[in-house]
Amino acid sequence: MTLQLHKRNCNEQNEVIITTATSTAIHLNHHHFAKDFLQQNQLIQQIRTGRGEVFFFNLENTQCVLRHYRRGGLVAKLSDDKFLWKNIESTRVYKELKLLQTMQKNALPVPMPIAGRVIQRGIFYTADIITQAIPNTQELHAYLQNQKLHESLWEDIGYMVKRMHNLNICHDDLNVKNVLINDTDQVFLIDFDKCYVRKDGDWKKQNISRFRRSIDKHHDRLGSSYQFAKSDWDSFLLGYSQKV
Repeated sequence: MTLQLHKRNCNEQNEVIITTATSTAIHLNHHHFAKDFLQQNQLIQQIRTGRGEVFFFNLENTQCVLRHYRRGGLVAKLSDDKFLWKNIESTRVYKELKLLQTMQKNALPVPMPIAGRVIQRGIFYTADIITQAIPNTQELHAYLQNQKLHESLWEDIGYMVKRMHNLNICHDDLNVKNVLINDTDQVFLIDFDKCYVRKDGDWKKQNISRFRRSIDKHHDRLGSSYQFAKSDWDSFLLGYSQKV
């Protein structure tokens, strides 16, 4: 699976569209990265807000998700969406698309990569990514606020993380909002911005500890209404301990 680059020059800036076989099949082009175009053509079905707006739209019977890359933390006060340009392979969107391709090839439950866009102007660039939406899902965080998760699902989540770690993929933001569960009790991982392949090491334990901290944070805030118990974590660890 390769990524194709399509360059356009306009208004003193360089635009590169990064495409996959999927984006070609659904006839996606540079217009689909523009909010105004999606609205004018009545393609947007849903808008979610967080650090920025995320747009869900349908193209050729394919449910797509458009996300603009934004910075977090203190640096966002200086520039919330501009990144230092080096080359196309070093951009966050190119790296995320490649990583998603690798995980899809290894049958990990992650979004299908569709396309990306990089706009370079001077020493900076901005970027957007389009992936295929995972239908009929909700965040683990939302799930735990309404009902208790069955122990087998906790095991599935642990096993999913173990499979990712076996490929030496580090998810630096592993938390309860980046785990999705669909209406047939399948689990998925999302949001692989700034995630990467690295050598084996203690970072795997740190990933797991971060995930546990995200659970504890919400449990401490919401109290008993947050459906999590020590036995749930034992089930997660049991799933993680299974051989892949």
